[in-house]
Amino acid sequence: MGLTKERQIEYIDAAILWCFMGLVVVLPIAHIITVREFLIYIPVALWLYKMAIKRGPVFADNHLILPMLLFAFVAALSLFTAVDFDYSLRQFL
Repeated sequence: MGLTKERQIEYIDAAILWCFMGLVVVLPIAHIITVREFLIYIPVALWLYKMAIKRGPVFADNHLILPMLLFAFVAALSLFTAVDFDYSLRQFL
């Protein structure tokens, strides 16, 4: 007898929230790249698992989508005017 889909989604949402709160705490601390990457990639993996459970894309419909996409587009365009394109591309991705 396993967890229901709704219960799994509740646990996934809570885990994602805790990872983001942990990221806020450790982000200003230097020399802990591994912890930062863990706190970034675990929510991504959980979000993909949540998409698999719901059998479809899981996007929140809010008003920040367009500004965030515009920012990402402008950031991608700024790569072409960078002093060192290779370094900037590695940092962007």
